[in-house]
Amino acid sequence: MTIRRAQFSDAPRLIELMQQAYEKSKYIGRGKVDVTEAREILIGAMQRDGVKGPGGTHCMVYEAAAGEVEGFIIGMTERVYHVADKLRATDIFFYVSDEAPPLAAGALLKSFEGWATSNKRVIEITLGITDAIDEPERLAEAYEARGYMRCGLMLERRVDE
Repeated sequence: MTIRRAQFSDAPRLIELMQQAYEKSKYIGRGKVDVTEAREILIGAMQRDGVKGPGGTHCMVYEAAAGEVEGFIIGMTERVYHVADKLRATDIFFYVSDEAPPLAAGALLKSFEGWATSNKRVIEITLGITDAIDEPERLAEAYEARGYMRCGLMLERRVDE
């Protein structure tokens, strides 16, 4: 199992993985992945990888033994409460394909946590879980087992129905 920095040459495969994740989400049938936007997000994240201030990113991939990328995580730093001098690290995209072994997701998350905690300006890590994925409660329990705690609510109101 290899966890490594994403490279620009990974972008086509990462877009495929984004599309896989989208097709498994509640958003299927309510739009489609904009490949141009996905590429811009990926390239921007790769360019800002390692930046310590607001907008810094962490962009890592899981590469299977055969060399195929089967998962990735993109995290970023942002100002606490949007205006503070301290930062929080949050995940933007986190997906592992069905072909990846169960340990791949944990290894990607560990890389993100290590990146976040190595930045002295980061005072918290937040991980997002919505009902866009299957079994969000199960994922929440896995995060809680790693020391995370619930912090508030997320509400939605659909406007496309």
